[in-house]
Amino acid sequence: MTLPPRLASVLLAIGCVAVATVGLRSTQPDVDARDYNVQIVPGRVGQAVHIRGGELEVTNVRFGSALAEYGEVSDRTAGMFVVLTIEASDTGTKDLQLTDSRLFSHEITYDSYGFPGGPLVNPGFRSTLDVAFEVDPDLIDDLTLDIYQSQLISGYAQHARISLGITAETAERWRASGRGRTLEVGKESRQGIG
Repeated sequence: MTLPPRLASVLLAIGCVAVATVGLRSTQPDVDARDYNVQIVPGRVGQAVHIRGGELEVTNVRFGSALAEYGEVSDRTAGMFVVLTIEASDTGTKDLQLTDSRLFSHEITYDSYGFPGGPLVNPGFRSTLDVAFEVDPDLIDDLTLDIYQSQLISGYAQHARISLGITAETAERWRASGRGRTLEVGKESRQGIG
């Protein structure tokens, strides 16, 4: 069976485009398209960062092997827990919603342990909460908090990236501080600004 010359030319052109596209995709590095619309706001423990019309600060970092609520041990780990106390102030006119957080180091990402993942603050208020993560105690240097608002629709986003300031030289002191220690995890508190 022979194809009409015009149809054969169209099919050949489509085939060439398909082959070129496959070749292009295989030579491009993996890039998450969302990254083009993300602004990273860097910070460190004890420093307020401005994000989404408010301020966010990690005020305390604690390591331990168990978590407690209201004086009762709720969870234990063979690894290590890190609990971050986060204070968020909404100085804008819309709710400050930082609903997701993760901790990463050495290409390993840890999701928050339990709920919540981040603060939700109304305009004119300040919120303080503890967020816990279960981590590998051998890989705690360079731990960095990534906190942001998850979005259902792709768009411009800000992520606060807060370095916990743990280096290879100080990691053993942090590990030692958490061995056999039970961490009381506080409930979220809110108060007015001013």
